Amino acid sequence: MLPLITACSGPELTAEEKAVYRSTNPLGLILFQRNQNVQNPRQVKKLVDQFRDAVGREDAPILIDQEGGPLQMMRTPEWANLPSATTLGTLYMRDKEKGERAIKLQAQAISGMLRDSGLTNACAPVLDVPVKGASGIIGSRAFCEDPIIIAEIATIISREFLACGITPTLKHFPGHGRAKADTHVDFAAVDTDIETLEKTDFFPFKKVHENINPAFCWTMTAHVAYTAFDDDPFTISSKAIQEIRPMLNAWGPMISDAIDMESLKKLGRIPQRAKGAIDAGCDAALYCDGKLYVMQEIADLLPPMTEETKQRFAIAEQERQKGSQDYDWREAAAELATYAESQDEPETFEQKRVFSMKAFTL
Repeated sequence: MLPLITACSGPELTAEEKAVYRSTNPLGLILFQRNQNVQNPRQVKKLVDQFRDAVGREDAPILIDQEGGPLQMMRTPEWANLPSATTLGTLYMRDKEKGERAIKLQAQAISGMLRDSGLTNACAPVLDVPVKGASGIIGSRAFCEDPIIIAEIATIISREFLACGITPTLKHFPGHGRAKADTHVDFAAVDTDIETLEKTDFFPFKKVHENINPAFCWTMTAHVAYTAFDDDPFTISSKAIQEIRPMLNAWGPMISDAIDMESLKKLGRIPQRAKGAIDAGCDAALYCDGKLYVMQEIADLLPPMTEETKQRFAIAEQERQKGSQDYDWREAAAELATYAESQDEPETFEQKRVFSMKAFTL
């Protein structure tokens, strides 16, 4: 098995994609609006089935960004637009009982949407702690500025996901909220001391891993350099990963954020970035642009997945399959709207990301 989560180029797999996936056996697939992967439930289910048939694994992970607010691939008219993390966080801080109910409904709605189409992993919740003066790329994707509250909300969401048979992906590990640059388009470094990071940026991740067995949750890395540990971005820094991962009990599967983001440009071409992430200690690299020739070059460069890493993913998958709650996402979304109306245009972030990313060619 290849330690890679890849993307495809359209609403169905091409014959060439099927052949390459069959021969390379990537771990999983991630779906995007910009790649025309997410059009309606029937189309998504067919695409998911095609991928699993190609790699020969019925439990192959299928991921999607479905946070609510400005970042949700599944949206109206086929699905529901869900409120942002900030909207939920504000409600929770104003009225804890109503806020907790709204947060559970959000997780149930997301889970129902994903399960209906055969998806397994939500790239959520976001545990980043925003600070003044940082890049606005996180924005309303953050629940609030209080790491304790963020940990509480993320725990609620993650537990609900698991109960519904969806694996949570905590991001952006170990924290993106303090970065002053958008890692999609530029290098970002955080010069904060370790003691402060442990009390703020790192705290939500450590706390969620105390509240939930860390083997059951995936994490997605931040392409941010934490200079108290290393000058390289965390995703490609073996030193930072070796020190921070055990510090925060992040023993579940750890995948990179998208390797096509420009914060990793020091490694040059995208295949080298993928290898850099694996060599540093990520369990899988994430390639999101959907160009098959790039994916093939990545496959030619990456080593096979180790048995230890396979076991790490297997443990998380076994726990996911225990989740038996099956909520109707329409009912959950309708009740959620009585607590927290969606105030964000769902395509805003995705459009901003597409137009802001620099063209990168091999």
